[in-house]
Amino acid sequence: MRTDDWLVERLDYIWNCYFDDVLKGFPIIIRWGPAAQRRFGSIRAKDKQSLILINGLFRRPEVPDFVIDGTMVHELAHYVHGFGSGLPKKYANPHQGGVITKELTERGCQHLEAMADKWRENNWQQFYESTGKSAATKLRNHADDLIWE
Repeated sequence: MRTDDWLVERLDYIWNCYFDDVLKGFPIIIRWGPAAQRRFGSIRAKDKQSLILINGLFRRPEVPDFVIDGTMVHELAHYVHGFGSGLPKKYANPHQGGVITKELTERGCQHLEAMADKWRENNWQQFYESTGKSAATKLRNHADDLIWE
């Protein structure tokens, strides 16, 4: 099962493989976020910590590990660019001119985001309809407790 500890270990692995040259800004906290149809991950600063949330539906074993990895590298690219990390911002807009793809390509991990995108393109809607729709509806009923930034 994909526990919170599993998620932390996966982040450490991804960081060590692809981002170990980055000066750390805020310490990174990673958690499972709410089940969501359109948001796969997010990063924000909170109390001088970087909080990365990963879509709670990705806990399910039907979602390949590389989908989670691709989401993590995307959020870590934002971290490197100064979004939610306490590091100086490199760009005015977090997705300006393909900066995420460029960053991930230079780090040798763009294939993870590309594989995740392909899986979501081919499988997400059906997966969400069969497993996530009811979970997301329940969470929307408690939106005050769970907020995506």
